[in-house]
Amino acid sequence: MNIEDCKVGMGVEPKHDIGAIGVSKSEKLVIRKVEKDTNGGCEGYLYFDGKGHVGVSAEHFEPANKFKVGDKVIYRYYHGKICDKVRYCGEDSKGNPIIEYDNGYVTNNVDYSELSPLKKPDELEVGDKFKDYSGDTVTILAKENNAVNITYYFGKTNSENIDVWSHLGVDEIIYD
Repeated sequence: MNIEDCKVGMGVEPKHDIGAIGVSKSEKLVIRKVEKDTNGGCEGYLYFDGKGHVGVSAEHFEPANKFKVGDKVIYRYYHGKICDKVRYCGEDSKGNPIIEYDNGYVTNNVDYSELSPLKKPDELEVGDKFKDYSGDTVTILAKENNAVNITYYFGKTNSENIDVWSHLGVDEIIYD
């Protein structure tokens, strides 16, 4: 990870165990301080709460989340029963994600396990639903990719009609 990408309050994960600060690969850390290296040894050092005053080179870390500020994501809550499209706004000082609803309401009472990226029309799976160009809701029964990068979906509409759509015919993905 480049030192320019590191910000105070950002969540990161080590690429491997780091004995100098007693951190395992699976542990998530929140950056307390970012210090650029002026001696040329490396790009810079990251410091973390509860890990002493030892700086670790930024190259040993990667972002803990896979979202960029401004990304539209799906927020699933109430045990995954309710889904909303929201905007990812970053992390608070404790490493919790901050999201914003379309109406402007902002919250950090969220866990990363409740967030997922929006799917692209050619990434749908069996059981997913979408609206086609005519507004029909389609449930995907099977999926097939061909040699020219076209994904075909075999699906059933609300009126029980079975047909074939390419991913180019997906007008809106339904998240439920």
